[in-house]
Amino acid sequence: DDSGSVCRRGGGHGKGKAVDGRQHQGQGQGHGKGRAGGGHGQQGNHGNHAKMADARELVHNHTLIERKIEDIPGGVRTVTTSKDAELVVKLQRHVTDMKEILENGGRVRGWDPLFVELFEHADEIEMKIERLENGLEVRETSENPRVTQLIRAHARKVDEFVAEGPDAAHRPTEVPAEIPVEEA
Repeated sequence: DDSGSVCRRGGGHGKGKAVDGRQHQGQGQGHGKGRAGGGHGQQGNHGNHAKMADARELVHNHTLIERKIEDIPGGVRTVTTSKDAELVVKLQRHVTDMKEILENGGRVRGWDPLFVELFEHADEIEMKIERLENGLEVRETSENPRVTQLIRAHARKVDEFVAEGPDAAHRPTEVPAEIPVEEA
């Protein structure tokens, strides 16, 4: 368990092992912090493209998805559901994939400032997933007040995906200003 480890910025080029377990040579998606150092060539977006197919399908079928957010101490509780059984399977798989990417130092949306900063703090995020018959409940929290802000901003961005579909998915997300966090 490396939850107490200090993460430093990675750098340079070289081989990195992607979330899918394959070796990749070359430059990863930007500099970053994370469990594995997250620099160039390590834990970048390599291997995550296939996992994002479910996300694209969910965004394109956003009108068939319902989502609720509740701020809780240290983060959020979200419930995301659908009456479409195929979308429920894709939703559950997508969230599980994202948890795996987060836990393994991977990256998604490397061009989006909020996602970049959120993934830099991956080792400070606890994510619990409960599968429901028609979707799932996720509790995402952190003991770091700054990371709590990022978690909440991310939850609201996902809400935009559900409300607006592809239009929201193609817009970058501003990183929230560092302000004191009021606990729910």
